[in-house]
Amino acid sequence: LWTLGNAYFSARNFVAATPFYERLVKVTPKDDGAWIAVGAAAFNGGDNDRALVAWQRAAELNPKNAEAFYNLGFWYLAQVPAQEANAIDMWQKVIDIDATSDFAKDVMSRMASASTPSPTK
Repeated sequence: LWTLGNAYFSARNFVAATPFYERLVKVTPKDDGAWIAVGAAAFNGGDNDRALVAWQRAAELNPKNAEAFYNLGFWYLAQVPAQEANAIDMWQKVIDIDATSDFAKDVMSRMASASTPSPTK
C-alpha cells in the first residue's frame, strides 16, 4: 500500500494516492506516518477537510511528530481567510518539539519573514 500510494504521490496524482494511504491506516491505524501521508495526499488533492482530520489524528497519536504540526500550520494558512495565528501556534509546536529539525528551521524562517515589515516607497 505504501509503494502504490507513494508511486501515485510521486507522480503528483494525489487523488489516486489517497485511497492507498487510507487503506494503510485501516491496517495500521496507530501509524502516525500513515496519517501524515493521508493528509498530504488529501491536501494536495484539494480535500482540505480530510487533510485536517488526518493530520490531527497523526498529532494525537504522536504529539512529538513535528511534521504533523508543520502540515497543520499550512492547513491554517490555506483557509480563507488565512488563520495566521493558528498557523503560528502549530509552527511554534514544531520548534518546541525539535528546534534543530529541518521543519523547525523552515518555520522559523517563515515566521521571521512574516514579521518583517514590508518596505515602503
